[in-house]
Amino acid sequence: MMASRLLHFTPEEKQGRFYHESGRILAESDRLLRPHAESRAALPTITLFVALGTLVLTALLYTPFRKLLPDPGYRHHPGHLAGGRLDVISHR
Repeated sequence: MMASRLLHFTPEEKQGRFYHESGRILAESDRLLRPHAESRAALPTITLFVALGTLVLTALLYTPFRKLLPDPGYRHHPGHLAGGRLDVISHR
């Protein structure tokens, strides 16, 4: 109901360049992606296994690559608020 109050029909001759360009881009992306989406819908089992494989691979790779992530206990970096004051390393 809210959309009926906010959205109004605008005749094509009053629509701006942004409207036309965004519509063209959306139509082109729909044309390019539709065959892929339809083929994925036709093969739900393969799609499910690829999704599950991605999840498992992500979980397996998290442990060896965890050391590349910042340590959650590390609190001394420029701009960190500590004890009500701003600790900033000066580069003078």
